[in-house]
Amino acid sequence: MNSGLLVEFGRLAHSMEDARKEKKLLFAKVDAFQHKELAKKYKVEHYPTITWFQHGMEVQQYPEDASRFAP
Repeated sequence: MNSGLLVEFGRLAHSMEDARKEKKLLFAKVDAFQHKELAKKYKVEHYPTITWFQHGMEVQQYPEDASRFAP
């Protein structure tokens, strides 16, 4: 994952700390090279890939260069 995207994810995670504490939001990073079965399950083919889940179900996946979402 590029360093700019890691910084933005860190900021996002910090800004949503209260939601995380209330278990309303979970934000996680998975290394698809180390967790190949998980990457296969969610059809991760490009890096980085952002996958959005709601109530435990996959809602949307952003497989292109997600750095374009960073400010």
